[in-house]
Amino acid sequence: MIRNENGINFDVGYPLSDDDFHLLYVDINKDQHQRFLDWIKDVKAAPLIICGQIGTGKTTFIEKGFFEIDNQKSPFDIKFSFDTDTLFHFEGEYWGLFLGKIIDLADRLKVDISSFKLAEDILGIGCSDNDLKEQLLRETISILEIKKQKDVFKKVGNLVAELIPLIKKIILRIEDKNGRKLFIYAEGIDKFKYNETAYPFLQGILDFMADYKTLYEVNFVHLFFGNKWRMSDAIILHNAGKKEVEAVLQKRLGDRYKDFYSGIIPAIAGMSGGNLRQGLKILTEYYYAVEVLKKTADQAFSYACSLTRNNSLFIAREKFPSDIIKAVYRDRYLLTEMITGEQRDSVHDALYNKWIMITGESKDKKQWKSMINPLITPASDIITDLPESPEAMLLKQWAKEHEISPFGLEIDKSISEEQIIDLKTEITATATLSKTRIFDIIDSESCGLNPFNIIDLFERLAAYFLEEKRKDKIIIAYDDPEIAEIANDFIIGKAATYKPVECKDIFLKNPTAENILTQIRNNEEKYTALSIFFGNALSDKDALTLNKLRDRFIQNRMIWWIRFDHLRSYLEKWTQLQQFFLIYRLDENLLAWITKDEVLEDLEEIDDSDSDEMKNRLKKVLHYLEGKKNG
Repeated sequence: MIRNENGINFDVGYPLSDDDFHLLYVDINKDQHQRFLDWIKDVKAAPLIICGQIGTGKTTFIEKGFFEIDNQKSPFDIKFSFDTDTLFHFEGEYWGLFLGKIIDLADRLKVDISSFKLAEDILGIGCSDNDLKEQLLRETISILEIKKQKDVFKKVGNLVAELIPLIKKIILRIEDKNGRKLFIYAEGIDKFKYNETAYPFLQGILDFMADYKTLYEVNFVHLFFGNKWRMSDAIILHNAGKKEVEAVLQKRLGDRYKDFYSGIIPAIAGMSGGNLRQGLKILTEYYYAVEVLKKTADQAFSYACSLTRNNSLFIAREKFPSDIIKAVYRDRYLLTEMITGEQRDSVHDALYNKWIMITGESKDKKQWKSMINPLITPASDIITDLPESPEAMLLKQWAKEHEISPFGLEIDKSISEEQIIDLKTEITATATLSKTRIFDIIDSESCGLNPFNIIDLFERLAAYFLEEKRKDKIIIAYDDPEIAEIANDFIIGKAATYKPVECKDIFLKNPTAENILTQIRNNEEKYTALSIFFGNALSDKDALTLNKLRDRFIQNRMIWWIRFDHLRSYLEKWTQLQQFFLIYRLDENLLAWITKDEVLEDLEEIDDSDSDEMKNRLKKVLHYLEGKKNG
């Protein structure tokens, strides 16, 4: 990411690397950091696991260690990204990619492996190891090439038992050449839920890697589910302390703004629950609410918490483990037997989705200090200990009046009008609500995405088009495809009145993970932004695959247009994507917000030197408005 040396550096919590460290890094895990450095330097070291919940800074922690050891090159021999390298998620693909990386490493080290005849055994034809490597590692750019690569992986899958001894022999030659153990960085395992179909297929290759110096990057829950590899030593990154989060937020504000926002920083740190990414998201939304929307401190705080919660803490009513949440809220710890016992699926969902946050551990690993995510707990529990300041006084009063979580409660549209009236009355009487009842109400929620009108939505997206250093990823939920296309034309056409826009519209009638990735790869260098329309619903498998590809999209500027009824089913699977995507729901009533005169003015504003594309977009909007008015 391009950073601002002298001002604000907001993003949605992307991992830091290289030049980011001197500007934004805060060392919040000093003891663990030194332990990690010592491990990297030890050429005979056994495998190590770096684990933590989503947003605790695992990747930044790892990258900082690598950077300090050697900022010119990576210290590992092989990097296997189980999330972004893979697409099909079956055993043959994992072993095929690993074999390709081993062949590539041998080639770079000039280790002769021609005697193994790998290409002939796998492909059944006489070709070079380099040809085989290209087929295994090629970043495919067409559906046909994807199919060919998948066929090769299937052949590898049929030969895994025969290939493993050969791979071991090649690694021995590489180790002899290097004079040390093979160093493998296995990242992206944290994108897999332990109870999904793909996870068991990982176990064989993860166990194989345990015989070498392997660094595993995993989610906290993976400490409890796996085979031989998970018995490795582990560094556990818990949620940070409040002061550490404050330091991170102040770094992001820079010297110019950190004093101006100093009064609100403790409250935002409190609402982060020690989760760095959550804190950064709240800060970003708060800044927007104050600077752009001109809201007061308490209004902006509520707004920021609400959007952060809706964007990254999807709560599926049928999977919300109320009893477990209440027990942790009461006891402030989670038992290991709860994580591994009969309720493990529910506990796993709560941990993976950050409804429960791990804050520490006992020596015997039988219980884990825990808290409920502040975004789903009573406001007064979080912000009563703020230092006195004008912002804090407003927030304390607000918390006193709202003995509920600070995101507001959405009403389930499936219940009757009488029930809505009763529930609204009950919510209004928040001062007397019991904390147990609070969780009952949260448990009854549906997917909460409040609609944005088209003007507000454009203002939210303005930076997306006008600041090239921004790499925003946006999901807009819609109900009517025609309205979505008109809204897209209006947003992009209006952006062109400020500066030239190079945006590619991609329409996918039957979207799959494969054709979405192919379209992105084929267009990301030609256009500064992509607007992708999802037609029919994704399969569950494709939705899960896209979730794992989260980090593949970090450098892309995209809007995904998705039907709201489809999105509701995806959000449960898109825990990872929600970390980097901003999610909005489109208000379908465009006529209430756009006038013909405004569109005509925008048409005049577009520079004649630009292509006709942007004018044609706005003409489509104009035609729509005229047709609806006459109709």
